[in-house]
Amino acid sequence: MREYSVETYNGPHEQTPFMEKKHNELIPKDKVSNLRASILEYFTLLSIKLLIQGRLVYCIALLHGIGGLIPWNMFITIAPQYYVNYWFTPNGTETEYSKNFMSSLGIASQLPNVCINFINIFLVISGSLLLRIVGPILLNCINVLIVIFLIIFVTANEDVENMHWFYIATLAIVVVINLANGLYQSSVFGLFADFPAEYSNALVIGSNICGTFTTVLSIIITMIFSNVRIIAIIYFSISLVVLVLCGISICLLTRQRFYNFYIEKGNSLRRNDDSEKPGLKQYIECFRLKSSGFDSKNSSNEALNFVSVLNETPCIAFERDRKWWKSIGAKSGEYGGCGSTSQPCV
Repeated sequence: MREYSVETYNGPHEQTPFMEKKHNELIPKDKVSNLRASILEYFTLLSIKLLIQGRLVYCIALLHGIGGLIPWNMFITIAPQYYVNYWFTPNGTETEYSKNFMSSLGIASQLPNVCINFINIFLVISGSLLLRIVGPILLNCINVLIVIFLIIFVTANEDVENMHWFYIATLAIVVVINLANGLYQSSVFGLFADFPAEYSNALVIGSNICGTFTTVLSIIITMIFSNVRIIAIIYFSISLVVLVLCGISICLLTRQRFYNFYIEKGNSLRRNDDSEKPGLKQYIECFRLKSSGFDSKNSSNEALNFVSVLNETPCIAFERDRKWWKSIGAKSGEYGGCGSTSQPCV
């Protein structure tokens, strides 16, 4: 019988040893360099793309900070000129409507805003945050269109009944605007809560830009135009354009990989932690922790600042007789503040 060695394991004609040592083929250096360059280029382009998307998302947050306040800012800026002096003071004759409009405006604006935020705290409004943002934007667009329609097609006259329905309709519009704004602002802050802190800060910066923009716009337009109806149309048209841009930006926002990454990251963390929807118990615990530590003073200061500033907002820009106001202003200056929350500080 013929014997076969281990080297001819697969048959008598197999010439390859069973345990042959195979040498690895070396990749040429130029190919390695090209591969490294391609990988580096890919990650560089990816990082640049994400950086651009991050800046875009930041600008969108800034825009929504402006959009959350611009309908109300435009309204409160034009209110003394258009509503008080033009509509409710015919031929320079002061009426009960002109006397009480700014006070009624303050109540109609702040009370709905507070109510919607309390409802959102104690009875957590469920549903998609995006829908809770788009809904108020659409509602505010309709309100602004109604205001523009009234400015164009309804003129002021001395008829008391005409003043009455216009007074009620205006306050009703203000209530709806501030209800929408309350839900809109809280939902936007909730949407960007999963992002780094700078994106929530962008919303605050946007609110500040809105106030500055409205003030500068008021000065420029008043210098150019004398017709109060034209001024009012310009104000609310700009407000409408900004709201439309906010709605378009939501569609653009959801298509960004940067946005989807942080949203998925936040949802994943909540699923892993078995997080519950915020309720009354969580808010009570939050207030308890705040009141027991050093932050209690800071929290109280912030709350008092908001209460005092928002209380003065409707009347601080309202023109008053300076003959008797000089003495009150001097007295209030001694204490470094306003003499009364129902009168202007300037």
